[in-house]
Amino acid sequence: MEEHFIYEVEMLCFSFKRIIEFKKFDEEPAQYSPYSTLVNTPWVAQHTPLASDPNNINMALETFLLHARNLREFFYNDNKRYDTDARAWDFLEEKNLWQKLRPAEMESMIEIRERAGKELAHLSYKRIYGTPPEKSWNTGETLSDLLKVVGIFLEHLSPKYFGDRLRNLKQRVKSQCSLVT
Repeated sequence: MEEHFIYEVEMLCFSFKRIIEFKKFDEEPAQYSPYSTLVNTPWVAQHTPLASDPNNINMALETFLLHARNLREFFYNDNKRYDTDARAWDFLEEKNLWQKLRPAEMESMIEIRERAGKELAHLSYKRIYGTPPEKSWNTGETLSDLLKVVGIFLEHLSPKYFGDRLRNLKQRVKSQCSLVT
């Protein structure tokens, strides 16, 4: 529990931070290079990690969506396809308690459920072509909503699962900003 759950939350936050950094670089590249007068040169594009290669933001976004999808399933999928699937209720004293404690599935979680499989995990005809507004993801709202649910889960997690790393995560979730800074 401790290792894998923490990994999901930390990668969600890490990839969100990278999305923000890549977007800022695309909007104001000179601010992110010690060679501000050379930003648009081939040398900087080759040697700057945040060079405006669209694959960087795609990689960060796909990572974010993968971990958001995993956490959404952990918290909101009330069924197990396999006996080895982990669900939030597995780690509480009472199985039915989680359905009462968790908030109703928020719009961002519904969007993850409905879109991520078709637009990320599977090659499908439902993928959106080009860059219309409906193709964008509200990663800030998704992160905020998931961290609320993580916080509720950690408040009610059975004490037998708490190690130092989960206690640390619980404190960081309470302050939320320390997860993405």
